[in-house]
Amino acid sequence: SCMIRLPRNRPAIENRGVDSAANTYLATALIVAAGLEGIEKNLHPGDPVSSQTYDWQAPPPGATRLPRTLLEAIDAFAADPLVHSVFAPGFVSDYVAMKNEEWDAYHAEVTDWERARYLLNL
Repeated sequence: SCMIRLPRNRPAIENRGVDSAANTYLATALIVAAGLEGIEKNLHPGDPVSSQTYDWQAPPPGATRLPRTLLEAIDAFAADPLVHSVFAPGFVSDYVAMKNEEWDAYHAEVTDWERARYLLNL
């Protein structure tokens, strides 16, 4: 789905790239900084999309797919110059290290899905 959506049924702006697991304060800081950067640099937000985006096999030219995993999100966060202008270097390195530890811990677990798919079907 699109990250930013303007619903037709009510006056609102939906940021669909942020979910309930996100830190509200960090997400808000980056959203505000990104908006200000766009205004200051006169960045084009991209053409509006009015079609259903759930079926896209790949994003069309000019569109960027958001990270699909925590690891992709960590890498994108660490590589974004805006992140480094908004947050202190120590915070960025500590946050990236913490999230990498979270990713590693998650992948150290064998899930019920993996057991059913791989172990029980031998």
